[in-house]
Amino acid sequence: MADQDHLSEEPDLSEEPDPSDGPEVEGPEAEPRVEVRLERPVAGGVVLGRDSDGRVVLATGGIGGERVVVELEGSTKKVLRGPVVEVIESYTRAIHHRLPDARVIGLPAPLLVPLAEVGWLDHEVTHLTLRT
Repeated sequence: MADQDHLSEEPDLSEEPDPSDGPEVEGPEAEPRVEVRLERPVAGGVVLGRDSDGRVVLATGGIGGERVVVELEGSTKKVLRGPVVEVIESYTRAIHHRLPDARVIGLPAPLLVPLAEVGWLDHEVTHLTLRT
């Protein structure tokens, strides 16, 4: 549990980056994207998460419990900010919450993403894509 002690710390959720956080990180040392597990919604329509180094990540467009990729914009050394650009894992936790003994096998399906986004879940094109 010691590695989760950072989860109990309350981050500074002010809208403007705090100058005491250090300068904005830009240039070659800046990470353009970061993978993060989102935890919970916070003020301002963002979702709080932490990256693998324990840094606070404030993401827009995500849901608590998802593992996502965030494109960094206006981040400081202590607080990373940006929109969710990719959802890596969302449904596995929800399925296990309802069916703890379920075996979930995640497979990449890049051709299905655009079909799901336009609502073609039961469309002929989707069925043909699944057969290939």
